[in-house]
Amino acid sequence: MILTFRNKRFSLNSVLLTLLVWSIACFAYDKYNIKIFLLFITLAYNLETIINEVIDFRRNKIIDIFAIIFPMYLIISSALIRGGFLVDAIKGVYVCFFLLLVFVFKKENFDICEAVYQIMSFLAIVVVFIGLADMLKFIDLYTNPLVVFLENINEGMISRSDNAIFYYVIFIKTSPFFIFNLLYCLEKKRYYMAVISVWAIMWTGTRAIIYLSLILIVVYYIFIVNNKSRSLIFVWIAAIIVTLGYEFFINKVELINFAKNEGDNVRTLIIPSIINALNKNKIYWIFGMGIGSKYYSLGRHAYLYGEEIAYIEFLRSFGLIACVFLFIFLVLPIKRIFKSNYRWVLLPYFAFLINSTVDPFLFTSTSFLMYLIVYDIYINKIKS
Repeated sequence: MILTFRNKRFSLNSVLLTLLVWSIACFAYDKYNIKIFLLFITLAYNLETIINEVIDFRRNKIIDIFAIIFPMYLIISSALIRGGFLVDAIKGVYVCFFLLLVFVFKKENFDICEAVYQIMSFLAIVVVFIGLADMLKFIDLYTNPLVVFLENINEGMISRSDNAIFYYVIFIKTSPFFIFNLLYCLEKKRYYMAVISVWAIMWTGTRAIIYLSLILIVVYYIFIVNNKSRSLIFVWIAAIIVTLGYEFFINKVELINFAKNEGDNVRTLIIPSIINALNKNKIYWIFGMGIGSKYYSLGRHAYLYGEEIAYIEFLRSFGLIACVFLFIFLVLPIKRIFKSNYRWVLLPYFAFLINSTVDPFLFTSTSFLMYLIVYDIYINKIKS
């Protein structure tokens, strides 16, 4: 499991990188600061490599800008706008430092896709086990030690409900990465684990993840797979499944939409709430309100630190200038990857970007794990 780099050369670096990737995938909330500790240990251990790469600005300007200059700008502007709170600003942007690992990946020939596949496959099996154990009356869902552990460390929201699309809601906070795992399994022809990944996705109980995964499977077989006979077989199978399950799925979608109606109504008031907050001072539109700042939510009738629509929340915290830099960062690798043999990775990447319109996945360690995958491919596998 630990040897996730192609040359199979055992080293402390490979262990640190693997544990770091696994910790990001396992601990989105990170109650015990495991991933932060591993990040700075890994960066410190590779400090010489990182410095040598950083000072070569002409060759590595993309990573230099977005891993060092961009977060420094965010820290300074946020601290100045809020009149201090430097520690809060650093905590809010440290995730940018993950991009420095691209240099270490290159040195170690580290396969981050395989590392993520291993840990997300394990988590998919955990999700399926939790559901099956309850379904078979082996271990009750609410007394399952795994469930208790995940909820105690704030990494899971787990329940069962007739309103859920597939009865169970076994949501781990890094569940969006099940979509990556599914596409990676299809690309590598690991179909057994692809089935388990789909199973885990269905039991997340999250509409956005379920809908996106179904759409992306279709897109993958129609536009990515070169084997047209395989694509044709998939289309026939998909047509049969849709025909047999259409009525059930539509009824469940209507049921869950009704159950989530109140939350959706609150979400529609996020944008006007944030616009009102930014309008209080025109400089907020340019530099944001600062990391950790509060605003009044019209939907929740309370002052909040943040909301679920990640794009508008990023605008509120950092302003339009930062949004321009973020836009460049997000779209920069797309064209070159699309023209390469790695274009399959754009599907889970787009899923993350789309999912950020309803969930806070745009500027977190979870999202930067996806950005690391994309930029490792863009810089280490294509450009080099």
